[in-house]
Amino acid sequence: MTWNQTSAIRQLEQLLKKKPAEFPVRISVQSEYGSGTAEMLDTFVSRRNSDSFFINRFDFRNEQHRPAHWQLQTVWELFRNGDPLFLSFLNGFTKPQQRYIEEILNSLPEISPERKAALQNLFFHFFHSLGQTRKFIFIFENTQEIDRLQAEVLRRELDRLSVLPLFIIYSGENIANHQLSIAVDHRVVLPRLSVREVAQNIRDYFSTSAINARIITNNCYFKTSGDPLKTRLLLEGHYRRFLAEAPDGFINIKQMQCSRVSGDWHFVLEQLFNHIDEQTQITLSILAYLGGSAEINDFKNILRHFRFSDFSMTHWVRTGLLRQFTMRNSSYIGFSEHILQDWFYQFVPAQRLKKHLQIIYDLHVKNKLSEVYKISHLFYEVGETEFSLKSARRESAYLEVYLKLGVNENAFEILRRLRDEKIQSAGKTSDSDRDAWVDISLKIARALIKMDAFQEAKYILRDVRSKKFCLPRCKGNCYQLLGDIELNFNRKNVARKNYLEALKYYREKAAPSDLLLLYKKLKGLIELDESGYQAFLSILQKMPVNGSEAQELYCYLLRDRVKYRVKNGLPDAALHTADTLSRELRNVYHPQLVFQISLLLAEIYSLRGKWKLAVSHLDSVITHPVIAFYPALSVQVYIQSALVYKEQAIYGEAERLFKKAMEICRRKGYSLQQNEIKLHLGHIYLLVHSLPRAREFLKQVHDSAEKFQQTELLTLAKLYLSYYEMKHKKWESARGLLREANTLIKSGGNKTDRMNYLYYIGLWLLETGSHGKAAPVIRLFTTLAADNPRYLAAAGYLEVKLLSAQKAFTAAERRLRDILKITQEQSLPQVRYLLLCEAVWLLQKIGKKRKLKAQLKETCTFIRQMAQAIGDTIFTTQFIESRYHEDILQLCKKQVKEVDV
Repeated sequence: MTWNQTSAIRQLEQLLKKKPAEFPVRISVQSEYGSGTAEMLDTFVSRRNSDSFFINRFDFRNEQHRPAHWQLQTVWELFRNGDPLFLSFLNGFTKPQQRYIEEILNSLPEISPERKAALQNLFFHFFHSLGQTRKFIFIFENTQEIDRLQAEVLRRELDRLSVLPLFIIYSGENIANHQLSIAVDHRVVLPRLSVREVAQNIRDYFSTSAINARIITNNCYFKTSGDPLKTRLLLEGHYRRFLAEAPDGFINIKQMQCSRVSGDWHFVLEQLFNHIDEQTQITLSILAYLGGSAEINDFKNILRHFRFSDFSMTHWVRTGLLRQFTMRNSSYIGFSEHILQDWFYQFVPAQRLKKHLQIIYDLHVKNKLSEVYKISHLFYEVGETEFSLKSARRESAYLEVYLKLGVNENAFEILRRLRDEKIQSAGKTSDSDRDAWVDISLKIARALIKMDAFQEAKYILRDVRSKKFCLPRCKGNCYQLLGDIELNFNRKNVARKNYLEALKYYREKAAPSDLLLLYKKLKGLIELDESGYQAFLSILQKMPVNGSEAQELYCYLLRDRVKYRVKNGLPDAALHTADTLSRELRNVYHPQLVFQISLLLAEIYSLRGKWKLAVSHLDSVITHPVIAFYPALSVQVYIQSALVYKEQAIYGEAERLFKKAMEICRRKGYSLQQNEIKLHLGHIYLLVHSLPRAREFLKQVHDSAEKFQQTELLTLAKLYLSYYEMKHKKWESARGLLREANTLIKSGGNKTDRMNYLYYIGLWLLETGSHGKAAPVIRLFTTLAADNPRYLAAAGYLEVKLLSAQKAFTAAERRLRDILKITQEQSLPQVRYLLLCEAVWLLQKIGKKRKLKAQLKETCTFIRQMAQAIGDTIFTTQFIESRYHEDILQLCKKQVKEVDV
């Protein structure tokens, strides 16, 4: 039969053949309720060649949408079903990484946000590997079931996949006027069936004559208005009895005309319900009570125990009552529309299902069912308390999952009853009963917190904590959950107190998962220092490291320790920790951690002047397959790459990379990153002496950062603007900006911010002749920069200027040569340029003409080389024509004719 619409399928197929201007291509299938959209999509999917297309379907009627849920389920189904392409893809990882991936897949659905991110990256990684040979079709059905916020989350998730050759198909009721306003590029309309189509389908359905089909069509068409589902259900529930047994027999017109027929859903379903036998009613009611759908092999098991043949299921599918469908490579059977599920749920009381529930329970116990189906609340409804508790014990591990899915109150009540049962026996029976009571109590408390029932959760946690048999780890769990409650009320100090109390108990006994969760929460409330990281590491070292959670926590601690050390200007210590982390990351699959450590290593090597190593780490990130799905991270990599070129004075390449990052920012609306890029561009324009353009960019950043309280950007903008003001000899304006920057740094700056400030205030003091005040500033700067060659060279440059101003020429010359060695070793051309210019002016003061001539040659040659390396014609011209070294070039022309400038 062709109840589905061939014209709609043809339209979809034509859209797949077109070469779009860009991906993803968004298509909506517009239809009315009962128009057979799902069946049409079933046929459409069945015709696609798996060698050319990868198809994924997600039905919002069967599963609620949570961030990344459909992506995680896709990966899980590929793994569970042993998809050859996916298994081949996994073989590309190290054995420890494969074991790690398998462990987190088996821990679904309750996983940490970090593990969720890892699996999401695995999803991106796998599909990127297929993108060269296949197109992708992602189908999202029943979009009317999601709200505006969920739709926005879905949109962002799909936008991230724009690097794939992706077609997205949305379907749902009245999608054209959908409140979510889902943006689509193409619309495919699924009209109701015509009279001729209905007649042809009736003839095929009953294998009857054209006359009989026409008579039934005339009787039902205007009642159903061509609704395919209503028509099919009426055929089975109402019209079948009027047909003779022989296919060519004539329909009983008189009997049919005397019977009432209506297109009202209540009439259609009542006729169908009364038509089917009691055993069928019970079986379908069981399916309704199980949630409206079941994995097909599970349902076949149930049918066999009810002594139904597979043919019966096929028949129900043919009538339109049920629908067989595929979700993420697994086959399911379910009601074709939720109104059918609701009918069988309401019109067959749970009391009639007692013995059948027992059969399903036995199948669960014998592991004959592949999925966990909630039946404890049904036992509770029919008065089977013992079985409700037994089922609840099996289901209790899934309580948090059920709550996320909207579990009903009865299931929650059963857990309460189970808890009460355990506490009654806790005083007189085994330790296992006490442990079970504590475990169930903590599950209930977590569930109550998620339901915002904070007071009740508090009561349970304090009750658990007060029990003598509550072990240290459980007490730690109690304090941690109490901290969560306080955090919900924004009582951060009280939350922190509870978390620190939890940490005390975890010192005695804890699982890596406990410590990992606590670490993430405390990190948001406390600025950890070296001792803080060491406290967590010492607890972790006492644990048996035999699971991936301990490895994860170790990696996070190392990453944050590297960040702390880089931020506080400790590159050598940071490098040692980063190397340790790089080795650990070979045992886990966490691309984002790999990206973060690569970026940190690039920063460390930049601080040490090892630019090639810095670039190699940045290139490893930008060429990783997963990076394509993270435009914000791509921006960050481009910015850091640009900064590496900026430090090498290759300003043209730096500007190109900054503009590439800016283009992504404008397209994606990343305002903060745009400000950061403008800040660095403004600084480049300062360095090539394009002062008006520098001020334009820096002023934009300054005003925006001030408005949106972006302290770090605002601090640097003030420092760079102070340099601009110094260039124009506006000393008071420069001093005001420096004073404001210092205030910001005192309220929350780090060591790097402090060193930047000391450089510019030192320069200001020297330029304004305050040599006495400049000396202690430069000494402090030199001390802070002791382990940072880049800043040490900058401090040395200020020291040379100070010694020259104090007429300590011999010391100045000696110090200048020492700092020039650092700039040579660390490849710091900008500071080297300043020092070489200073060397010329110093020798002019001393009056050493022979040395001056040699120095002029060296300085002018370097200026020429630096100008050529800039890599941009405009920048090169601006740099060469700068007033800063104008006198040096003129003197050079006079005294060193062989140097071509």
